[in-house]
Amino acid sequence: MTLYATAGDDDGDTGLTTTFRVYTSGGTLKDTLAVKGTGNVQAPAIPRAAIQSWQPNGSTTAYTYYYEATTTNQDYPADPAQISKAAGPCYFYYNPADPGPPGVSGYPGTVTFGASYTVTFTPPASLTCPGASNCPASYSYQIGTGR
Repeated sequence: MTLYATAGDDDGDTGLTTTFRVYTSGGTLKDTLAVKGTGNVQAPAIPRAAIQSWQPNGSTTAYTYYYEATTTNQDYPADPAQISKAAGPCYFYYNPADPGPPGVSGYPGTVTFGASYTVTFTPPASLTCPGASNCPASYSYQIGTGR
């Protein structure tokens, strides 16, 4: 899981730190991550095991979480006016019982922008579909985003 935000400063300062705070849907703080930079910033990826540790039965039960992001100008860290208002909340639903990633075939090693390609998606090898209760009904797939 990767969290994203856009950090900027009206007068162009570049010493910015964005702090991401992750909460349960009930508002309990579960994780805090910080990253330096301007523009589109992303927090370090949160491992599956970490997300599952946020709840007593997080490895078997799905939960809703949200995150907020604030940006601080490191040139003036003691000045409350240099801390942004929280952006968010941005909600996400974590389900530990996901079926896993699909098989993808037919994707060429080199692509041309604007060209069409035929790509085949198949259920994860661990499932017998149709039949398994957690067979995916559809996939959303995005390529070339840099994220």
